[in-house]
Amino acid sequence: LLIKCKWFNPSSEKMSEKLIPIEALSIIPKVNEEELSKIASLIEKREHIIIKSNKRETIIKPDKIKCTHGFYKLCGFDYLSNKVEEFSIGERLEIPEKNVGRFTIKVPNFQDDDLKKETYLKQLEKVIGKAKNSNNYIRIKYGDRNGNITLRTIRNFSIHNTVKETYLIGYCMVRKAERNFHFDRIQFLEVLNLKQPVSN
Repeated sequence: LLIKCKWFNPSSEKMSEKLIPIEALSIIPKVNEEELSKIASLIEKREHIIIKSNKRETIIKPDKIKCTHGFYKLCGFDYLSNKVEEFSIGERLEIPEKNVGRFTIKVPNFQDDDLKKETYLKQLEKVIGKAKNSNNYIRIKYGDRNGNITLRTIRNFSIHNTVKETYLIGYCMVRKAERNFHFDRIQFLEVLNLKQPVSN
């Protein structure tokens, strides 16, 4: 279906008209100004928040509120996809009351009494084991065999030992597939302050 839109054109001093799709007249949901104010406050503090959107839960560092054709979106760095994402503000987006820490523990670690005496590889092994038991996501900075450095967030992970190598095996949220990571190429690891979905 098309809608005929008519308006007075001051250049030609007569009425102009244009046919537009009926979808262009969709109702724009009203956004709660109190909610926008709360989000703006979280952005100003430059902290991390856990948000729920379309049954997906993630941890982000909010950056700005964007308005396009009346629709408001929250832009921020998503620590699961490791890139800037947009989240529609409205009924499907749950904004928390307070900020959260991005991670619970990281490696290398020189503060924790349990870890600081261990080698780097032993620290990795212990922290990955704790994260697996607590069902948290982990995030690594990884160098591949060509020297390319990437950030990866991993779920459903485990440690696999061979005679020569130790591997971290898990589902990579960036590549959207299971991947193997050499322990000696992991440059740092952090346990995100976010639980994996039980169903996954």
